[in-house]
Amino acid sequence: MNSATESDPGGYDEERRRDILFPILAAIVVTVVAVYDVLGVVFLVRDANVMSFCRPSSDRVHVVWQTSLWTYVLASLVFTTPVACMLTFVVPVGRTNSEVQKHMSGVASGHGGTSYMSMNVSGGRKPFQQLPDWDLLAVGSAFISAGLLLGLMAFWGYFELFVARVWCDDKKTAFEELDLWKFGRFSFWGQSIGGVVLFVAGFLYLTVPFLMELTSPASPGEASRGAQRIASYNMERKPNAEDSRRFQP
Repeated sequence: MNSATESDPGGYDEERRRDILFPILAAIVVTVVAVYDVLGVVFLVRDANVMSFCRPSSDRVHVVWQTSLWTYVLASLVFTTPVACMLTFVVPVGRTNSEVQKHMSGVASGHGGTSYMSMNVSGGRKPFQQLPDWDLLAVGSAFISAGLLLGLMAFWGYFELFVARVWCDDKKTAFEELDLWKFGRFSFWGQSIGGVVLFVAGFLYLTVPFLMELTSPASPGEASRGAQRIASYNMERKPNAEDSRRFQP
């Protein structure tokens, strides 16, 4: 066993668990996205001819662009895949969560976040390391951006599904019985729920650095500099206080 493993067995176990869980999570995300894309393409191709003979009856939609449920589903496929892949493979969610868990475990143990410090080979502790503020801000910004994008897509889908009141030239065709409409409704609810969850999670990630800063112990250098500033202020204040008392009536 190497020195890094001996010095920080908890961190080593956490990294191993993360390395095992990440391929499983990635495989689940890829499988779900692939099934979603395949079904969406199938319904787009199957109902394309029917959609060409359907018209919206409400004048509250398509004021700027002449869109349809078909274009909404196509846009959902185009945007959902890169967003899911970015949040899974690009945004450092796992690493950031691991660092936050280390910090919180130290706070819970009553050491003021000292579990985040790593022990050296001689058994001592290294100085307090820099908290992953930039990682947390990056994850929070990515989650909020993805949540806003999903919210905009859900807003578009709401009008195409429930406000447009589409009717078809073929009287035997019920618009809400089309597989494409059911798939669009599924996309709408998924985007609505996912957008809210991502937006709230992103906001929480943005607030975590402030909470970690409040529960982080000050480094010895910062503490000594603070004590020196206080002592210097008191030394300057003492003569001024004596002079003011001397000239009081």
